[in-house]
Formats: sequence, structure tokens, C-alpha cells
Amino acid sequence: MTLKVFPTGHHLNYKPHRLEKDQGTTITTIGTNNTTSLACCNGRLRYDTLRSCPGRRGAGRGNNRLGEILRLGSWNIGSLTGRVLELVDTLRRRKFKVACLQETRWKGTKGAEYNGYKLWHLGSNGVKNGVGFLVRKELQDQVVEVRRYNDRIMMLRMVIGEEAIAVVSAYAPHVGLRETERREFWECMDEAVRNIPRDEKVCIGGDFNGHIGKEEDGFPMTHGGFDFGSRNESGVTLLEFAVAHDLCIINSFFKKRDSHLITFSSGGRDTQIDYLMMRRSDRGRWWDCKVFPGETVVSQHKLLAMEIFMRKRLVDKKKKKPQIKWGALKGEKIMLFSKKVLEGRHTSIYEDANRLWDEMAEKVTRAAKETLGMTTESFYMTMSCDPGHVTPTWTDATSGNLGV
Repeated sequence: MTLKVFPTGHHLNYKPHRLEKDQGTTITTIGTNNTTSLACCNGRLRYDTLRSCPGRRGAGRGNNRLGEILRLGSWNIGSLTGRVLELVDTLRRRKFKVACLQETRWKGTKGAEYNGYKLWHLGSNGVKNGVGFLVRKELQDQVVEVRRYNDRIMMLRMVIGEEAIAVVSAYAPHVGLRETERREFWECMDEAVRNIPRDEKVCIGGDFNGHIGKEEDGFPMTHGGFDFGSRNESGVTLLEFAVAHDLCIINSFFKKRDSHLITFSSGGRDTQIDYLMMRRSDRGRWWDCKVFPGETVVSQHKLLAMEIFMRKRLVDKKKKKPQIKWGALKGEKIMLFSKKVLEGRHTSIYEDANRLWDEMAEKVTRAAKETLGMTTESFYMTMSCDPGHVTPTWTDATSGNLGV
């Protein structure tokens, strides 16, 4: 028997599997506050069977009644000075909801809005380093915490639909810096990830100044086998960090052409040093990951993007009350309705106005019910990713059409 394994989100008839409801998530302001398993039974894939390929363009993409696709990115921008508006325009055109920024080179902490995006950032002296986030306007109210560790690490925590997600923006020291500085960075990263509860989603985007190589040698559950270049010492450190926290480097799980893998180009040399990571237990949520090579806001670093599936919030079943079929008021029913309203006693102009209004309203309602009829009582479920947004998804009519 031949078993064909289709990567998540690429098979023509792919539909997300039924998602079990998570336990409630509590978000804390400053926290001080394992096992994951992937089986090949019941339609689920083991880690060693999943390999991704470009597949059919657009297959399985878009929003559905279970959730929506969140496009999240990472970009080393060199400096925010003189680039903010152009950067925001690029993210809007590419439909990014959240972007992790590195090497912002702005001093201090700041929160400001730019054309529909909110900027949070952290920098030390304004000369080097600095990290931040740009978040689309509709998600700003879902941000519950912004945690600034130092000018290389920053965390943003959000509640989207019924799920909590912690997004980390990181900028690792390059090879030429002192060993103590590199060790301090990874110790801080370890602390940041360990403090994220296991029931929260985790997404880490950053410039890690390391090469993990195109082969998965020694890291089969962390490295997907599709990457660019040769592995170096900094890449090994990144892979070991990912293994320690049960993370997968998502870039390596999608087979792409080189131009969609290369994240840094300078002096005729092309490398891949920017990566996106999520927990291995959430691998069914990854829909795509690639580089947008044509953006010119930054000359050397490329915009890295991924798409993840976020579940919508379920709202309680609601009861839909019977209503008058006003749409049936046409043709002969207009004359019949008018006759029923006008028949009966004639009122005097000297009677109380409030009582006359109540009597007329009751007469019109009674005539409409008798002439036009009423809808039947029904129940429907509502789902939403945004507070206050209600979308009917199930009624008696739909159940009848489906033969349920």
C-alpha cells in the first residue's frame, strides 16, 4: 500500500482537522512563573512523515468558519529612521498582521501609531541593536502585555479569538562580538521562553546571525530538511536552543526556491540568518513560510513571512425568536393587510395619544401575523475572531439542506 502524505495547507481538498477546546488561559503581567506527541493514527501525522512542498497556489488558504490565517513576519530593517512609513506601507500591502523588527536603532521605549499600525520598540543608545513590533490596528486591543527584556529581546503577548500567543522578537549577537555577550543573549532567550505557559502558542522571529544548513543532520525533529547554505557554530547553537524548548525552525519545513529562502544579501554573498520558530506541538498550524525578495525598503535583509492558523472564539448557542414575514407583503396581501388594519372601531381625536398609539401598534402587529405569517423558532451558533463580531454559522435551514 502506498501512503501519500500531503503537507498542511497544500492539498487541494485540505480541511483543518477538528480542534479540541483548550483549557482557559490566564495572562499575567510579569511571570516567573512536557511532553508533546505526534501520532500517525486518526489522521494525524508523525514528525518524521511531514515534508512540505510549494503545492498548489492558494490551496487551503483563506479564512473559514473554524478560524483565520494570521500572517506574521520578521525583518531586520537596519534602522527605523526615515523608513517607518515605507515599512508600514509594505506590511499593509503584504497583509501582515504582526511583524517582528530587529536593529531598529532608536533610543528608549516608545509606542506610536503609523497609518493603521501600532509600533512598540526598545533601544539602548540609539546607535546599535534595538528590537520592536508593528501590529495592525484591529489587533491592538488584543495585546495584553509588552515585555521588554533588553535591546535584543522583546515579547508581545496577545489573545486572538480563544487562543493566547506570545511573539518574541530577537536579535542575536554576530560572531565577532565577545563570547560573554553571546552567552548573555541565549540565557535571556532561555528565560523568556521558559516563562511562557505551555498552553500558550509561541512564535519567535529574529535575526540569529547563524546558519543551520540545508541538511537536518542530528536535528530531525527541529530541522525540516529544506534550507540554504552550510551549518556553522552559531547555527548549531540555535538548533540546540530549539531542541531544548521543543521548537521547530519553520523556514526549513517548506521546500522553496533559493530566492524564497535567502534572507540576507551583501557583496554578492547570499545567506540565511533570519528564522521563525514555533513549538513542535503546533506544527499543524503552519500554512506557509517564505521570503519576499522584491521589497526594497531594506537593501540587505529580506522580509520573512509565515502564515499560521488561529482558531476563532466560540460563542454560546443563541435562540432566534420568531419574526413577522414582512417580505411577504406584496400583491394581494397588501390589500388584505390594509383591510384588517382599518377595520374595527373609529377613534376620536380627543382620546389619549399614547393609548391610540398602543392600540394601533397592536392592531398592525395582529394583522401582520394573520396575513403574512411568522418564521419558525431556531437556534444558531456564532463564532468570532474579533470582539463584537457575530457570524451565524448554523441554522435549521442549513441542517435541512445538509440532510442532518
